[in-house]
Amino acid sequence: KSDCFFRFLPILVKDEGFRGIILQIKLEDVQINDNEVYVQSGVKNGVLAKKILDDLIDDSMTNQEKLKKIYYYVRNCYTYVATHEGNIDDYYVDAYNGLKTKRGDCYVVNAMARILLDNCGIETIGVIIRDGNDTIDHISFMADTGDGWYHYCAFKKKSGLEIYKWTDSQFVAHCASSYHNSNVDLSSYPDTPNK
Repeated sequence: KSDCFFRFLPILVKDEGFRGIILQIKLEDVQINDNEVYVQSGVKNGVLAKKILDDLIDDSMTNQEKLKKIYYYVRNCYTYVATHEGNIDDYYVDAYNGLKTKRGDCYVVNAMARILLDNCGIETIGVIIRDGNDTIDHISFMADTGDGWYHYCAFKKKSGLEIYKWTDSQFVAHCASSYHNSNVDLSSYPDTPNK
C-alpha cells in the first residue's frame, strides 16, 4: 500500500443531465460495483442545483430574496405527476428526480426547493402532515432565512393558494381545513414567530 491518499477523485459524468461534466468528488461519496462508479445522490443534487442557482440568484441577494426566487422557480417549473421515490428523511432522491425531470408530487416539489435552499446555505426541515388515520397526507417544509422559521410549500394548489412564510397558526388552520386533520402536531418542529 502506498502512503499516498487521494481525497478527491475526478470523474467524467456520463449520466443524462450531467453529460460531459467533470466533478471532483470525495472518495467517501463514491461506490464502485462491477466497474461502474456510483455517486451519492446528494453530490448529484449539488451539481444540478449549482446549474440552476447560477441562473437564479447572486451574492447581492438576501437569504429571503433567494428563498423567494427559488420558491417561485420550483413552483412554476414542474408538472404534477402523482409519484415519488424518497421519503421525508431521504429527500435527495426526490430532489434529484425532480430537478432532472421537472415532474412529481408534493414530496418531489418540496424536495427540489429544499435542495436548492440547502445549496444556498438556507436551513430547511421537512414537515409531515398526517390524516386522521396517521397516514402521510402531504409534505411541506420550513426554512429559516435569519428571521425565524416559517412554513412553505411550493406545491401548486388548485385554489392558487400559496403557503409562503406562514406562521404555525396559519399553517395549522390551513391543515385543519384542507387535509381533514384538526390536530396537526408541530411539537417536533421549531416554533415560528407570531407574525
